Parts: sequence; structure tokens; C-alpha cells
Amino acid sequence: MNEFKFIKIRIAIFEFLILNRMKNLIIILLLLSSGTAFAQVNESDEICNAYDSLLAKAVKEGDVTHISQLNIKTTLIKRAIGPVAHEINIYFDEFEIIHEDDQFPPEKKAAIRKVKFSINAGSYTIQYQYYFDKKGGLIKYNEVEIGYECIIRNIYYKKDAPVRITLKPTNRGCLPEDRVKPYDKTDLSKKDKLKAATALKEANQFKELLKLNYELLR
Repeated sequence: MNEFKFIKIRIAIFEFLILNRMKNLIIILLLLSSGTAFAQVNESDEICNAYDSLLAKAVKEGDVTHISQLNIKTTLIKRAIGPVAHEINIYFDEFEIIHEDDQFPPEKKAAIRKVKFSINAGSYTIQYQYYFDKKGGLIKYNEVEIGYECIIRNIYYKKDAPVRITLKPTNRGCLPEDRVKPYDKTDLSKKDKLKAATALKEANQFKELLKLNYELLR
């Protein structure tokens, strides 16, 4: 009987050690995952800030001719709101593909880099920004709403998958009781993933819009 109890105690101790090792392993994996997400965010922010600085420099120097862009302005009538002004600015890089066969001339291509989609309804303004890497992959989505939800939302992507979402209030045009609670998370909910999927779908639609217009106008 005593030997049986001893065996049970040894099994219990073994199970305890295994469970603790598994918990520690899970914690380590979560920390590694979080660290990877934050590293991805820093890299994405560097790319986005560098491109924004390039655009700002071109505007300041009055030389925007070397920045390839497609601009679309329109006004739509929305029910219960009235005229709503929309403006879409698509910025892209142009490059040539040289074929080995001399019979084919160099082929011009466009790679999307940034989209700024602005909505102004008088009572509120919303600005969506989509940032892409040099290969045309979405790396960051930025949303600023004033007079509507009064938020600044950022969604970061890696290989078309969201890795981090941040949210904070704009502190402009909102009553104190309307301000959202800020958060910064890498463990995304179903709602977060749905929002990220919608932004990715919109980004791909802008890519198609650029492709269509570029083929028509180049």
C-alpha cells in the first residue's frame, strides 16, 4: 500500500513538472510571438515614415512631378447626410522590366506604395491610409475619424495577416464621454480580424484601381 502511494506521489510530481514546463513553454512562445509582432511594427513604421517624409519633401520643394500618383475627386449624395466629398490619392513607384529578347521592348510596371482616402461630410471627416512595401504588400492601415467616432486606429500586417492593432482617441471634435479607451494588442479578437480583413480587401481594390488606370493612361 505504501509503495502504491509512493508511485502515485511520483506520478503527481511528474505531472506537476510537465504541466509547469508546458505553461512556461506557452509563456515563452507568447513572448516570442509578441516580440516578433512589435519588431514587425517598428519595421513597418520606419517604412511608412520614410515614405511620408519623401512625399512631404516633394511638396515642400514644389517638385511632385517625380512622385507618381493618381488622384480622384468626386462628390456623392448620401441619404440623411447630403453631399459627401471623397478624395483618393494613390502613390506608386514606376519601374521597367528589361526582357532578354530584344524583340520585346522594355515593359513599364507600377507598384503601389500608399493610398490616402479622405471623406468630408462637413460634420465629420474620415481619413484612411494604406501603406505598402516595395513589392506591393500591405503593411499598415491607418484610420483617423473626427466628429464621428473620434479614433485613430492602426492595423499592422505581415504577409496579408494582421499582427497588431492599436487604438486611441483623437482628442479633437469629441465630447469627453465619447472618447474611446486606448488599447494595443497582438491577441486579436474575431471582430479585430474582421476589421483587418475588410481593410485588406479595400487595399486590394485600390491596387486593382491603380492597375486599371495605369494600363489606360501610361
